[in-house]
Amino acid sequence: MKKYLVLFALLLSFLAFTAFASDSFDNTSLSIGYSDGEIVISGSFDNTDNVSGTYHIIAASYDQSGVLKDVKVSSRPIRSGTNGFIMGADIIMTEQNVKVFVLTDKMTPICDVAKRTFRSLRVFAIGNSFSVDAMQWLYGIAKDAGYDHVVLGNAYIGGCSLSTHRNNANSGNAAYIYYKNITGTWTAAENKSLLYCLKDEDWDLITLQQASTYSGQPSTYEPYLSELIRYVNHNKTNPNARIAWHMTWAYAADCTQSGFANYGNDQFTMYNAIVSAVQQKVLTNDGISFVIPSGTAIQNARTSVIGDTLNRDGYHLDLQLGRYIAGLTWLHAISGKPIDEITYVPSTTAIPEYYLRIAKESVKNAVAHPYEITQSVNTKEYSPEMDYDLENYDLIDWEPLGSTYYICTYGTTRYNADNAPYNNTQYFISSKIFSKSELPNGTLIVADTGYKYRPEGWESLDKAASKRASETSEAVTVVDDAWWGTYNYRAFNISTSNNSNIANKTAEVIPHFRIYVPKG
Repeated sequence: MKKYLVLFALLLSFLAFTAFASDSFDNTSLSIGYSDGEIVISGSFDNTDNVSGTYHIIAASYDQSGVLKDVKVSSRPIRSGTNGFIMGADIIMTEQNVKVFVLTDKMTPICDVAKRTFRSLRVFAIGNSFSVDAMQWLYGIAKDAGYDHVVLGNAYIGGCSLSTHRNNANSGNAAYIYYKNITGTWTAAENKSLLYCLKDEDWDLITLQQASTYSGQPSTYEPYLSELIRYVNHNKTNPNARIAWHMTWAYAADCTQSGFANYGNDQFTMYNAIVSAVQQKVLTNDGISFVIPSGTAIQNARTSVIGDTLNRDGYHLDLQLGRYIAGLTWLHAISGKPIDEITYVPSTTAIPEYYLRIAKESVKNAVAHPYEITQSVNTKEYSPEMDYDLENYDLIDWEPLGSTYYICTYGTTRYNADNAPYNNTQYFISSKIFSKSELPNGTLIVADTGYKYRPEGWESLDKAASKRASETSEAVTVVDDAWWGTYNYRAFNISTSNNSNIANKTAEVIPHFRIYVPKG
């Protein structure tokens, strides 16, 4: 096999500079894609000169250093007319550069060389419910981060400690639920052993962790940690697989779980104990490549406006934001890649843009400073416009006037209790009339929960409008050409969602409707 690779390496090195499609073939196409865990090579060509013989599709995989690691060849007869082909190839490395050549028997290129880099992430956790929490959203995060091939596995026993994992490894006890995710959806297989799970995939990374109750007690780590590391290294199928430590989180301050008593029922005592145990027993173990500081990321986020709300029962993480922060920590710690451009969230309702910003801040600080808490700069209560960078906007005065409203189909009169056509001005506050230049495209119109508004509109200030817009309770509206439509002027009638009397509450209501205009 080694000789085979060397010969192909020489051939492909030569072809890399010369492989331009032959004039004997027309309408050539060649592409490299990904589907269901496999590299997919597809293409076609027209045999314009009726060349006979065989053509060969050669897929060559190189590592990051440019060393040829694998070659796959598929040979097929050249037909007259159009020849179409598709071929699969394996993902074999964490980062794999693939070049594809299509050649005749005489090594004449049919298509130009196609190239693509694939990134693979194969992570297996020997854990418990805390690894379930941390990995729940990791697949979507990793895909958004640019990984083509993501395989996640988790050997689960609830509350499982290092000592129990060690005992199960030694006995071959098929006591685990084996959770696996290769498509974005988790599946479960019961009664599996650690050996089965370890050998199921060529894992790139294998993680270990202590049961949360004992996570801050150094005396519970050895000899079990070292023995598990030896077991994993002896049985892993990928010799380059690394082993990482998952540093879990302290319980919520109001947690009633019995194990919290080990730390005086105090969150900071528990967090500091976890950090100390990791520093004493994990960082000193050469078998651990790095630490995933989920516990510090969660603690960092607790210093933000989110507060101590990231647990669903006092110790397991909240199903959305808490789990997301832990998953983002895994991705950032494992890859070392920036996370600023990640947009995937499991639910925009549970994780709006402002909370995503807090999650990234907490994770980046945790990975940079894994054994200390970093105070968040995001301590203000959430409001919808926080999903935008408000440093680029000016908050403007909309000149509110209580107990007034417009009816644009009647004209531009700002009606009050003395001249309104209907006896209902007590339900409204109205704004001044704005021109297009005063509310340019990109302007943010913000209404807090519990409030709504009607954007009145006129083409000309000396003529009534032909139609009237509907009321809206949209949290943030971004002004654009479609919003302006044929109007050149607009104003707003603001009211509460339940149409309550706000005649004597003007000052209270005004802050709940805001207009931000882009600077410059």
